Amino acid sequence: MVEGEYTFSTAEPEEMTVISGALNVLLPDATDWQVYEAGSVF
Repeated sequence: MVEGEYTFSTAEPEEMTVISGALNVLLPDATDWQVYEAGSVF
């Protein structure tokens, strides 16, 4: 993905897998950002 801010609105929960690099993620109802590295699933 290109660097940026994204919102994914889905009807059902989905699983994301980080293939390379790292993501800073703010999950719904969370107050703290989490870093997910390559190989992580959230």
